[in-house]
Amino acid sequence: MPNKAETYVVGNFKGGVGKSTTVQMLSFESAFRKDRKTLVIDLDPQGNTSDVLSLTAENFGNDTLPDEFDATIWEAVRSGDIQSSIYQIMPNLDLIPANISFSDFPDYMIEKYPGDKLSQFGYMEELIEPLKNIYEAVSYTHLDVYKRQF
Repeated sequence: MPNKAETYVVGNFKGGVGKSTTVQMLSFESAFRKDRKTLVIDLDPQGNTSDVLSLTAENFGNDTLPDEFDATIWEAVRSGDIQSSIYQIMPNLDLIPANISFSDFPDYMIEKYPGDKLSQFGYMEELIEPLKNIYEAVSYTHLDVYKRQF
C-alpha cells in the first residue's frame, strides 16, 4: 500500500492573515523544489489560491486551463466525484479550484445529513481520503468562518 499524503490545513477565523499565500507557497515548494506530487484544495469561496495558481500555470507554459473552471470543489462535494475536479497546474502540482457557492457547504451538509453530526463533519474527509494514496502532499486553503457552522 502506498504511503498516505502529508496533509496541511491552513485556516483561521479571520481574513487577511495569509492563509492563501501560505498554501500557495507551501504547495509550490513541495511540487517544484521538493519534487513531490502535490494537490491543493481551495476551500475559500473567494478563490484567491485558485486565481494565483492559474497564473502559475500560465507562467509554466500550461495553456490548457479553462478561463473558468467547470468542475470545482462545490461540484465535487455535490456529486461525490472529486477526481473530475482536479486540474494540473504544472508537473507535480494539481488544483481542485474554489467556487463561491462553497460558502453554502455547512447548510448543504445539514440538509444532506439532517441530525447526523458525525456524517456532516466527516463527509469532506471521506471524499478526500482516496486522494491521499495518489499524492505525497495535500494542502487546503480554509475559508474564513463567518457563518453558522453545522
